[in-house]
Amino acid sequence: MEQPKQTASRIRGVQELLERYTVYEIAQWLDKYQRWDLTPHEIGVLMEAKRSEYPAKWEEAYTPSVFVDYETDLHVYDQRLCPSREGGSRA
Repeated sequence: MEQPKQTASRIRGVQELLERYTVYEIAQWLDKYQRWDLTPHEIGVLMEAKRSEYPAKWEEAYTPSVFVDYETDLHVYDQRLCPSREGGSRA
């Protein structure tokens, strides 16, 4: 007799999902990720996670402009940190 409870739970989940998203948005998400095994609640959580954004950058007065948006090249960092592993000379 578990089947009717599962069906009712899924119907409620779909109703809640449709309150937040359109059928088109849900269909696009399902088509992109092919996650047909998930419950409506799980789909809603994953769709919400994709919708959330990174926080806006803070205005900084202490970082020199040369270093704003600078990303460290970790390969060069590794060579300097441990030259023998990267094929450099052993010092």
